[in-house]
Amino acid sequence: MMEHALLQAVFLPLLLSPAAYLIGRRAGPAPAMWFTFAVLLYCTAMVVLPAAGVGAQEESYPWTSMFGGFGLALDGLASPFAIMIYVLCTILRSTPSRTWCTSSGSSTGRSTGRRRR
Repeated sequence: MMEHALLQAVFLPLLLSPAAYLIGRRAGPAPAMWFTFAVLLYCTAMVVLPAAGVGAQEESYPWTSMFGGFGLALDGLASPFAIMIYVLCTILRSTPSRTWCTSSGSSTGRSTGRRRR
């Protein structure tokens, strides 16, 4: 079993989102899309593989003496929802995004027939 699989699946997208932003700013949207897709694919594997092998998975971590610890659990009820969310996010991220704004300023892409003053 993978060490800290649930912790990785939850926090890697959060921690690597600034890197995806910087890649998008410096290299363009295509490399940022592939970087984000790779991160989400890895996190999807972190959720799917343990759920397929074991019935329930639980991880607990110490936090502080004041708050105690925190835990993550992937059981029979949570795993289908987690798998659906990760698979959908990964599929949606693998498709190229469309630019909805046109040069005329219309957000729908249709001309309104009005002229700019």
